Amino acid sequence: MLHFSYRTFLIRNETGRILMKQMLVLCALALLLPMPLMAQNVLVNPGFDSDILSWDNPYNEPAIWDGRDASDSAASGSALLTNDLGNGGSTGILSQCFDVSEGAAINFSAKVYQPSGQTGEGFGHLRIRFYSEAACQTYLSSGNSSSDDSSFDTWIAVSGSDTAVASSGSVRLYLAIIGTVSNEDFAVHFDDVVMTIEADLLFADDFEDGTTDAWSPVEP
Repeated sequence: MLHFSYRTFLIRNETGRILMKQMLVLCALALLLPMPLMAQNVLVNPGFDSDILSWDNPYNEPAIWDGRDASDSAASGSALLTNDLGNGGSTGILSQCFDVSEGAAINFSAKVYQPSGQTGEGFGHLRIRFYSEAACQTYLSSGNSSSDDSSFDTWIAVSGSDTAVASSGSVRLYLAIIGTVSNEDFAVHFDDVVMTIEADLLFADDFEDGTTDAWSPVEP
């Protein structure tokens, strides 16, 4: 016969309550812990819902809003840009500038529509440039770019990444077009542009200079 005293029942019941309280405390603490943050798109008006406002056009190249949308949304559109130089080079048209520090990880992407049947030929791409001062004042160097020169009459995704070079103070993302036929225009749609900047803030010194000056031997 199984003997199960009331005292034993109370002990086990109280143990269960304690364990339950411990689990609730752990869950509450877990909610308070900082969660990893998703990198945010720093661009303003990246989807061109109704206009191309908030984008700079430093070289006054042809740029208008157009109703063609990467998601076929009737409530949105895209930026329709034109390289009217046809010089075989890259013409940066719309852009945005952001302050950045050396070592920051930069990711960028967009959807691009390259219509065929134009008198000119070419393709659209994204590119970034680094500047040694804030607000993209003094040019420092060119960064990476991303393009697809073989897909036409459909929305395609292009993307790239880079790391801010030494002495970087700012970075500018360009929506650009390469026109490959001299003196002929080539137009490209851009939509859903994304740019994220993740600063390298984990440690102030990763021993690259051969010293440990930024590190302290004192345990907090």
